Amino acid sequence: MSKHRRACVTHQQQFFRDMVHHKSKDPTLNSDGVNNNSKAFHANLIYNRWKNNTKKSVFSNRLGISYQESIHARDVKSVLEYGKAGNSIFTSMQTGFQNKRAKHTRP
Repeated sequence: MSKHRRACVTHQQQFFRDMVHHKSKDPTLNSDGVNNNSKAFHANLIYNRWKNNTKKSVFSNRLGISYQESIHARDVKSVLEYGKAGNSIFTSMQTGFQNKRAKHTRP
């Protein structure tokens, strides 16, 4: 699990019920009063990552991999062409892939 969260076999069901799959009934609002789970929020987030050329570091402790992800805009022709790569405007590019296997994992 991410963030090194663990539970023993006895408490695993309770852990997932209370901690992992718990969803608040109230929408999460940030300091500006905007719902953080709306389509507009995510669209603005992706646009700002592209505009600022922000790289996001992604890692997995379980798999022992890490890489950087950045957002790139596709050209107009490929976006308008039906059936090509889901017709999305932005695409993600992964760079700097590293494979760091833990000592206790099996080959």
